[in-house]
Amino acid sequence: CGTMTVSGLAFTAGTFPYSITTTGPGCTPITVTGTVVVNASTSLTVTSAPGTANPTVCVNTAMVDIVFAVGGSPSSVTASGLPAGITGTLVGSTFTISGTPTATGSFNYTVIASGGGCPQVQYSGGIAVDPDVQLASSPSSNNQTLCTNSPLGNIVYTLGPSITGATATNLPPGVTGTYNPGQFLISNTPTTAGVYNYSVTTSGGSCGPATVNGTITVNPGPTLTLDVPGTEIQTLCEATPITNITYTVGGSATSAGATGLPTGVTEVFSGGTLTLSGAPTQTGVFNYTIFTTGSPCGTINLTGTITVDQIPQLNLGSALGSDTLQACLNTPIDTVIFVLAGTATNITAINLPPGINSNTQGDSIYIFGSPTSLGTFPYTVYTSGGTCLADTVYGEISVSDAPIINIASAPGSDSQVLCSGVPIDTILYIISGAATNAFAVGLPAGVTAVFSNDSLIISGTPSVSAISNYAVVASGGFCPNDTLLGGIYIISPELNLSSPLGTDAQQVCVNTAIDPIVYVMTGIAVTISAIDLPPGVAAITSTSNDTITITGTPNVAGTYNYTVYTSGSPCLDDTIYGSITVGLAPVLTLTSAVGTDNQSLCNGNGLDAIVYTISGGADTAVVIGLPAGITGSFSGGDLTISGTLTGAVTSNYTVIASGGGCPNDTLFGTITVSSPTIDLVSPVGSNIQQWCIGSPIDPIIYVFANGATGATALNLAPGLTAIVQNDSLIITGTLTTLGVFPFIAHTTGSPCTADSSYGVITVDAGVSLTLISTIGSDAQIVYEDSTIITILYLLNGASGANVTGLPAGVNAIVVGDTVIISGSPANPGLYNYAVAGTGALCPVDTAFGSIEVLLYVPPPIDTLDLLVPNLFSPNADGHNDLWEILNLDQYTLSSVLIINREGQVVFEDPDYKNTWDGTNNGDPLPEATYYYVLKVNNGDKVLKGAVSILRNEK
Repeated sequence: CGTMTVSGLAFTAGTFPYSITTTGPGCTPITVTGTVVVNASTSLTVTSAPGTANPTVCVNTAMVDIVFAVGGSPSSVTASGLPAGITGTLVGSTFTISGTPTATGSFNYTVIASGGGCPQVQYSGGIAVDPDVQLASSPSSNNQTLCTNSPLGNIVYTLGPSITGATATNLPPGVTGTYNPGQFLISNTPTTAGVYNYSVTTSGGSCGPATVNGTITVNPGPTLTLDVPGTEIQTLCEATPITNITYTVGGSATSAGATGLPTGVTEVFSGGTLTLSGAPTQTGVFNYTIFTTGSPCGTINLTGTITVDQIPQLNLGSALGSDTLQACLNTPIDTVIFVLAGTATNITAINLPPGINSNTQGDSIYIFGSPTSLGTFPYTVYTSGGTCLADTVYGEISVSDAPIINIASAPGSDSQVLCSGVPIDTILYIISGAATNAFAVGLPAGVTAVFSNDSLIISGTPSVSAISNYAVVASGGFCPNDTLLGGIYIISPELNLSSPLGTDAQQVCVNTAIDPIVYVMTGIAVTISAIDLPPGVAAITSTSNDTITITGTPNVAGTYNYTVYTSGSPCLDDTIYGSITVGLAPVLTLTSAVGTDNQSLCNGNGLDAIVYTISGGADTAVVIGLPAGITGSFSGGDLTISGTLTGAVTSNYTVIASGGGCPNDTLFGTITVSSPTIDLVSPVGSNIQQWCIGSPIDPIIYVFANGATGATALNLAPGLTAIVQNDSLIITGTLTTLGVFPFIAHTTGSPCTADSSYGVITVDAGVSLTLISTIGSDAQIVYEDSTIITILYLLNGASGANVTGLPAGVNAIVVGDTVIISGSPANPGLYNYAVAGTGALCPVDTAFGSIEVLLYVPPPIDTLDLLVPNLFSPNADGHNDLWEILNLDQYTLSSVLIINREGQVVFEDPDYKNTWDGTNNGDPLPEATYYYVLKVNNGDKVLKGAVSILRNEK
């Protein structure tokens, strides 16, 4: 029979019984009953005089009651944020805020009515409790501590608009108090130390005279005096005590210290005096500083200078030990350098050997030259001049002769030519001078040198062919050795391998070039020859450099032991041997059917056997790079590849035949295994997407491979398409239909089993907002503290709503699928609000509206001909840019005072001519409500009220 739903909004309070009866063919009528109880909506309405809800009162003065009418049946009405002394009381359906405030300041209060089955309602307002005088500078500015002659931080008090004067008592000398309308300023510089408890007392004022107190503490500064002028600047030698320097410390300073003193000089503070004393152990110019401590008024610094001269000291500036030299006669010495540290005017050297001189440059003395006399010469270097003691150092220069060697055997005996195995003619050398020994280097094997009794004898029989350039050296003393040169030349021919080691014993393949074999001859011969070389290999002789080179390509297999020899020498000839082994290369042949070495099949299939046969010099064969499941075996000269594929991969394999000492023979093949795959390559999770209808999806990309030539997609959501680009399947599009759409992507074009991948696309609906309250309720104009017409919006597709831009006192709640906006705005102004659904995936509808709150201003008493605007819009659009009071020109002198909620004066004009443009000293004031005092006819009539600045309005 179907279903029936009872729903809607209740606009009338009461108890409503209802019944529902079913009808329809084939159905027995059934009646059900129920009751809907609708409670009256909770409300708060200000019923006291307009303006009483946001009063400005004096401290300790009874406030005019703020009275609210309470609608509905709330179980509780409470007020929070009230100043001390003010309370809220509920009697029946009336809630009253009353009392006498005992604390000053601005208090934002809230009244909340809740319970009774309906949404709570709240009202927000403000109570300003005016002391008529307030500290406007920093909270600690009325209790300052400073030093004499230091500027006081300005102490500023804000005065109520009705205060006509203010005076200050007991200020420090030099500090003044100045009254200006709305402000009292304490400033300038104190000149006398002391503690000053001051008072500021007002006169006039709506709340009577008021007094505020503070304290200004003025501290004296520190003092520092040098007791004996001139002692602060001293010059002396190191380790010499200074003349004591004393300073007297006074004023507010409690101690003193020093920085920059030389080591050895110390400071002692006692009984108000700082004393510097001691013997400096550090040289240099020390600019020291004396400073006071302990004063709250900073420090005083005095300076001085202690110059400490270093005692002259001569230091060796050349190499360590160079001051004690061993020199050779008539040979330049290494320069000896002494460097002066400290103060002196001259450096002198005496007792130097003949031929040695000294030269002073700056703070260094240089000793140099060539000694011309033998002997040992102690010398002295000393300083002179300066303020401190002189320094002296000593050195020594020993002068010696050089060693000498001469040949004493027959002329030409130091340059001999002979065959190996023939004794040389004896060679004799005699030493003299400072020489004490002699020896020879570079002699050929079999020849030796013997030193005895100032003679060196060279003799013996050379055992190898060589050209030996030798040297005879005489040594002794500390002067350079003496050297004579000679030569012994052996001309017997000798063959030696000069190509790389091992080239004389090679193993190559037939028809393969050998590495060149090179022999070099030393000594003298007419020819060099080679015999027994392999066919295709020859020997090339070069007489210019005495070499023979064996090179070529052997063309007959075998082992060839060859001989190389010299001939035609006046001495015995030489012979040398080698070998060249020529082998056959290995051969590898595919003997299974043509094409078996390049097979393509599906995973899990058996391979057609592939057979390779070896020949030539080969003795074995192996295979590498086979796919999983395939193996190779060698037997009887054949390598057989067989098996069943267990993996999906293309394998390029290699077969190698080896043996015979020649390079391997190699053949290649390919086994291609197909197993189609399709893989998601767009971001992880892109195959599972959730979108709103009308939205484009993120592209879903698959890559197909391993034998697959294409791919396709099935069961895609309406609006989506799949295309193939190269090796990719791309799914894109814009969703057009609500629902959940599982899809599948799979490979095509391969004879092997296709691969598949899955995904799902979910398509959701959007969110909407519909105004269901009275037409026009979303654009209301009401007075402050008046209840607005309830505004209702119906939500569809969202779990909640966010409402922004409402005036204070107006609130929004969500009940089921309905947004309810209600309350009483507290502050004048234009409020453009927005309602947006929340908690939904898809785009949210936003509804807009406005609530314009007008300030209620009662007609002025005795000035009904004056019309004072309660708002204006200074935004330079040519409309309502000035605060213009109608009929003001009918009165004589009119003064205006404008203050903000904090009691600060933002505009003042003793003769107002409708010129205020909403600025304070040229700076635009923020949008807010301000309070005015208008005095006309020289104060004969006084009007007070509020005016709001709304810059976005006309």
